Amino acid sequence: MNPRDPHYIHPDVINILKQGDNNETSKKDPEIRHSELKALIAEPLLNFIKSNIQTLYTKNAFCHFTIVILKHVGGNQEEAFQSIADLVVEPYVVQNKDKHPIEHPGSHFMFKQLVIQDKEESNDGVKFSEVLIQTVPKLVFKSWMDCNRGAFLLISMLETELPSVVERIKEELTGCKTYLSQKEYVGAKILLKKLKDL
Repeated sequence: MNPRDPHYIHPDVINILKQGDNNETSKKDPEIRHSELKALIAEPLLNFIKSNIQTLYTKNAFCHFTIVILKHVGGNQEEAFQSIADLVVEPYVVQNKDKHPIEHPGSHFMFKQLVIQDKEESNDGVKFSEVLIQTVPKLVFKSWMDCNRGAFLLISMLETELPSVVERIKEELTGCKTYLSQKEYVGAKILLKKLKDL
């Protein structure tokens, strides 16, 4: 999906692949070939994410794989976004912190990266944060304030500057500034500053 990215492929392998760039027997432009292959594999990959997210969100490699696919593949991503948003419909409480997706390192990173990607143009106009606010019931976002990672996700959502997203977060966190000011973790302090600046 993201060819020759040194995050995934060793530089020595990339150098070997470059040797074939000027292959005279290849009739298609590499960009065209690449876009055709991505279009062919898009739907099966999105279906794979949708079908497996409930059981694999605790696997860091799967979460990283999901980020890369949703960043680089075309197609209709809304259903995949919906299946990811469905993971966090339950409020965060300290008693379920070990099981809640916003506290797991891999799935938290996945959520944060998908929200950050909302600042960029999307292929189909669907934004993950917008799917998230349509899916997550009222007062669930408010519960995220009770942990550092949840606070950072709320900060990322505010930073998308998508009007509907910002409005929903502001609405849920109305009257919470005093509560946040009593929290010691960094996410709460940054979130409090963001809310004051809105």
